[in-house]
Amino acid sequence: MRASLYLILALTLPRPVSAGEGYPGWETDQGCPCSNQSLCEPIHRVGPERVFAFHVGVAGNKDWTQYDWSQITTVCVFGALDPELLCHAHRVGARVTIGVDIGIASWRNASLVDAWIAEKVRKVQDGFLDGLNLDIEDSATDPDDVRALSSLSARTAEAMHKAVPGSQVTFDVPSGGMLNQGTCGTQYNRRYDFGALAAAMDFLVAMDYDSNAHYPSKCPTCFDANCGLPILEQGTRCYEKLGVPASKLVLAMPWYGYDYTCGPDDKPGDICRIQAAAQISYPGAAGLLLSSSIGGRHWAANTSTPYFYYRDRSSALHRVDYDDVDSLRIKYAYARTAGHRGVGMWTANSLNYTNVSEVSSFWEALKEFEPPPGEDDVANLAYV
Repeated sequence: MRASLYLILALTLPRPVSAGEGYPGWETDQGCPCSNQSLCEPIHRVGPERVFAFHVGVAGNKDWTQYDWSQITTVCVFGALDPELLCHAHRVGARVTIGVDIGIASWRNASLVDAWIAEKVRKVQDGFLDGLNLDIEDSATDPDDVRALSSLSARTAEAMHKAVPGSQVTFDVPSGGMLNQGTCGTQYNRRYDFGALAAAMDFLVAMDYDSNAHYPSKCPTCFDANCGLPILEQGTRCYEKLGVPASKLVLAMPWYGYDYTCGPDDKPGDICRIQAAAQISYPGAAGLLLSSSIGGRHWAANTSTPYFYYRDRSSALHRVDYDDVDSLRIKYAYARTAGHRGVGMWTANSLNYTNVSEVSSFWEALKEFEPPPGEDDVANLAYV
C-alpha cells in the first residue's frame, strides 16, 4: 500500500519549473529594469534570515504585490522573473535568488561543472540578482558522487560570493524527520554530506512538506499530515546529529495540503486506507471544507494539523489534510523556540490573493516566528 501511495505522489507532485527564465518585455541584456538604477545593486545585508519565500513566477501575475514585504528577507524565484518584483524587493531590502539544479550525471565531470557554475553566476550578475538556491534532489549513495556534490556546491558558493560580494547561496534539503524514507541523513537515498553542505552554504532550506508517511510506532496517523509537528522536531534532532545546527536551517512549510481517496469501506473517523492522493491548494481545501465537509473541521492533536472528510460525486470518501493559520502558527513558534534561522513556505503565491482576509491571516501567522531581540523588522537589519 505504501509503495503504491508513493508512486501516486510521485506522479502528482510537480517538479519546479526552470528558474529565473526571461519575463516578457524584459531581457537582461537590456540593462537595469528599475527606474532607480541603484535598485539593480545587489543587497548587502547582514543579520538573521526571517522569511524565505518560495515564489513560482507566472508571466502577468502580480500576486507578489500583496506579499507582506515587511517580513520577507529573501524571495527565491522558480519560473518567470518579473522585473518589477526585483525592483520592489530591492527597494525594501529583500534579496532575490533563483532556484537551480544540476543532475548527478554531471557532478564528477569537472568541465561540465565549471561551465555550469560560470553560467549560473553570470545569470545572477546579468539579472541583477542576489544569489542562487541549489535545488538538487538526486538520489546519491556512491561516496564519490557525494564528495563530488559537496565539492561542486562549495565551488558554486565560492564563485558566487566572489563575483557578487554579499550574495547568498542556499541548498534545499529533505525534511530530516521523514524516517520512513531512510534513517537520518539518508532520506530518498540522498546520502549527502549535509555537514559539508551547511559549512559551504549561507544556510540550508529544509523542505518540511510532502512529509506524509506512516510512523506506526511513534505517530500512527502522521502519514496523513503534510507537515506534522513531530516530523519538524525529529528533523531538527536529525540535522543536529549530522552537524547542522538549527541556526543554519530555514524551515519551509506547506501552504497546501493533500486530498486522499479512502478505501470503499472506510468511514469518517476511521483510518483512511489511501487509494489515491493528490495535492490540493489551501483555497481548494478551504472551499471544500465549507461546501462539502462531513462533520466539519477536525484537529489531529498528535501532528497539530487540521483535516476533514467529504464525499465526491461518486460517493467515494475523501480525507483532506492541510495546514491553516492555526497549525502554521504552532510550527512557526516551534521554529523560533528551537533556534532556527528562519521560516518559509512553498509557495507564497499559492493563496487566493483576491481573498483579503485569507491572505492577511497567512502573512500575519508568520509573525509567530520573531527575529532576535532588537531586530523587530526587516528594515532594522544591518547593511554593509
